[in-house]
Amino acid sequence: MTGGQIASATTDMGHQGQTDGSWAADNPQAIIDFAYRAEHVTAQTAKAIIAKFYGKRPAYSYFDGCSDGGREALMEAQRYPGDFDGIAAGAPAQDMDVQNIFHHAWNVLTNVDGTGRYILLADKLPLIHQAVLAASTCLTTAEAGVVRRLHNGAVTADGKRLEPAVSHEWGSELDWTLFIPSSSYLSALDPDLSRFQRDGGKLVLWHGWGDQHISPQGTIEYYDAVQKTLGAKTTDSFAKFFLFPGVAHCGGGTGPNVFDVLTPVMAWTESGRTPTRIVASLTDSAGAVTRTRPVYPFPAVARYDGTGSIDSASNFVSYTPRHPVQDDFNWLGARLFSSDYQVRAEAVGPKLVLKPSTTWLTRKAG
Repeated sequence: MTGGQIASATTDMGHQGQTDGSWAADNPQAIIDFAYRAEHVTAQTAKAIIAKFYGKRPAYSYFDGCSDGGREALMEAQRYPGDFDGIAAGAPAQDMDVQNIFHHAWNVLTNVDGTGRYILLADKLPLIHQAVLAASTCLTTAEAGVVRRLHNGAVTADGKRLEPAVSHEWGSELDWTLFIPSSSYLSALDPDLSRFQRDGGKLVLWHGWGDQHISPQGTIEYYDAVQKTLGAKTTDSFAKFFLFPGVAHCGGGTGPNVFDVLTPVMAWTESGRTPTRIVASLTDSAGAVTRTRPVYPFPAVARYDGTGSIDSASNFVSYTPRHPVQDDFNWLGARLFSSDYQVRAEAVGPKLVLKPSTTWLTRKAG
């Protein structure tokens, strides 16, 4: 961004078209590009083009992404902290291995009976959603079992969790229709964002509470890991985390789902205005706003002040529960939320060679 103008760039991350993974066969460089390199090279190239065209480098640089774009955003903060001044990371698919190996497979396998037939069908999802809201159950024992297992997430045969607790949030059932009829270099789990913080970077992390694809629990766990690594005060100085009630994966859903996260990042980066709330709107089919609701940085929530309409954001205040819910991060992959997992990948002929993170960090530092 320069002179009030904005230039944008995107990347195909090393492949186009194929969604079956065939693009990665015998192409380790494409795998590295997809994992983390593409965003960095695109940032470097875009800045060079901007400097050539405008005669000067951009005043500020920003990254805005959701889902895998949210993972890419965290990769930038973790691996290339100097690339962007401000980052908005939404619903990040940060734990790519768990997401693609256990999480999605569990959605299918746990819904199949001994004869290979599906137990729960999509026509029951509205009923399930209403039952959740009313705290009642109108399902067969088998169907209720599927719902509980989808909610709780993948486990081993002896009951050990393969992903964080609460795989699918209660209330996200209407968006389960998609699923109702590989290694750490892909994952963005490093909580040590100290280099990004020292470079003056600002991060707005966000997730929808009604996300049907990527559980917000994983993002809560990541934010918790950052606080434990850097300290709550330091984390709060450069990173804010917003959870949007009723919002599905990267948008939509039953709650107020129209909001802007990039502008707060820019205002924080350029003017030092710390984002203290983001107002989300709900619109009808004609596009008219029917409800607005403030969302405050985690762990604060919006609380009705007792006056005026509940459809107006002006009638809500920030409230931090005195005794917040204790999140259960006791699962087999919890140890991955550390700096130890990160590796540097290199393409050596047709092979993908992984090297320890210390090697990568030493080369970056040098």
